[in-house]
Amino acid sequence: MTKFSELIASNKSDKGEALQMYALLSVDAARAHTERVVLEHFIKVESEQTNVGVKAPLSLLRSLYAIYRLDREPSFLRGQYVSLAKADAISKLNIKLFQEVKKVK
Repeated sequence: MTKFSELIASNKSDKGEALQMYALLSVDAARAHTERVVLEHFIKVESEQTNVGVKAPLSLLRSLYAIYRLDREPSFLRGQYVSLAKADAISKLNIKLFQEVKKVK
C-alpha cells in the first residue's frame, strides 16, 4: 500500500486518482489472495495422493496453473516484480506446460 500512501502525499494527484489507485491495489490484493488459496488447496490435494497415476498429472496441472496465472497477470509487470526477460521465459514455460498437459492421457 506504499504506492497509495505516496499518491495521497503527492501534490500532483487528486483524491479521485488516489481512490482509483486504491481500487486497483485492492483488486490485485484480492486476486492474489484467491490464487494463493486455490494453489494451497491444489498442493494439499496433490500431497494426499498416493496413486502416482493421479499425483503426476496433478503436479503438472498445479505447475501449469501457477505459471498461467503469472503469465496472465499484468500486475507483476506493472509493479515491476518480474523483468521483461523473465516474463518472456514465463510465457514460454506456460506454452511448454500446456503442451505437456495435452499429452497426458
